[in-house]
Amino acid sequence: MGCLRIYSENFAETGIAANKYFSSENALFPASNVDNKYRRGKVWRTAGYWDLSSGTFRMVFRETIGVDLTATVTNDEYTSTATFLAAIKTALEAAGASTYTVSQDTSTKKIKIVSDGSGGGGIFQLILTDANSALLAGVIGFDTASNLTGALTYTADELKIHTSEWLKYDMGIPTNPTAFCLIGNRNKPLTLSPSAVIKIQGNETDNWTAPTFEQTVEFNDFNLAFQNADGFHTGPLRYWRAYIEDKANPLGYVEFGYVFLGDAYSPTRGAPQFPLQDDIVDQSDFAVSESGQIFFNKKQKYSEIEIEWFALTKTEREEIEFIFEKFGNSQPLVFSIDADEAFSTEFQSWVKFCFFDGKPQFRLVSPNNFTMQMSLREAL
Repeated sequence: MGCLRIYSENFAETGIAANKYFSSENALFPASNVDNKYRRGKVWRTAGYWDLSSGTFRMVFRETIGVDLTATVTNDEYTSTATFLAAIKTALEAAGASTYTVSQDTSTKKIKIVSDGSGGGGIFQLILTDANSALLAGVIGFDTASNLTGALTYTADELKIHTSEWLKYDMGIPTNPTAFCLIGNRNKPLTLSPSAVIKIQGNETDNWTAPTFEQTVEFNDFNLAFQNADGFHTGPLRYWRAYIEDKANPLGYVEFGYVFLGDAYSPTRGAPQFPLQDDIVDQSDFAVSESGQIFFNKKQKYSEIEIEWFALTKTEREEIEFIFEKFGNSQPLVFSIDADEAFSTEFQSWVKFCFFDGKPQFRLVSPNNFTMQMSLREAL
């Protein structure tokens, strides 16, 4: 198996996966954008998924000194932060007599609870040391070491933007992928914090309490990828999920431009040869005024990659030709150029979303022995 792998069969695509599901989406950046085969800059952006389907989520508070009230949030899967915060407001107002505003702080994105002080004795206290408050307080970021008193407004100690986010695929039949990646824009890092936890999960049923297969994906600033030429699991599984947990993301959301979950192809005998040519093209231009001042028009950068293959069998040549016929010059696909980390310390940095820049050129050297030149242009 060579170090260059072509992600050629995406099980996650519309028309291949039987059903696809997502945790949340911003209406302007829907989850369907990760299916976009042509523009990685067209992204899925999350809106905040809060799974309160299991457990009792309560908050003990006071509107009168010494009188405990208990707000209980309805068990549900909330598919936006707005609906989740509205449920907290409803629970507080059902238990008390004041009017409450529950929102995210504009600058910090931390959850903030405000009382108008109109009920009871005109006070507002959060009794966070009460064991009944612990579960909900932990979810929304309040420290339970001490109570909050003496104000009508309280802001959470920690930033929490969701319980998790995910993309889930019912493949219809058991499958065993060999490659996975989540990518974003070409010229800026992924919208993830370094503490983010990304997992690829697989299961026989749509129950994710204890998935049969689970693999944490190594963090990378620009590409998230995992691959195993023998298959992710010891056997095929029907359901697969990309799980994202990034509760303290200061942006208040995560976003991705393209997802791949499927099979990668790599010749067994044929292999790319050194040197590998990777040219960074900067489309920016500039003009010089009569006084000598330089004015820039900044544009996107992308890679142009030249790869030469050696010792391809006739079967391997035909497979690469088939992949080109399928994608042509107009539809990008993912190339993992250094899967074995032969010349880099992180193979993810060489996972490229590219177009074929012309048809691969083959040359017959001897019977059942071909060389090939492949030109790639990175997609934006």
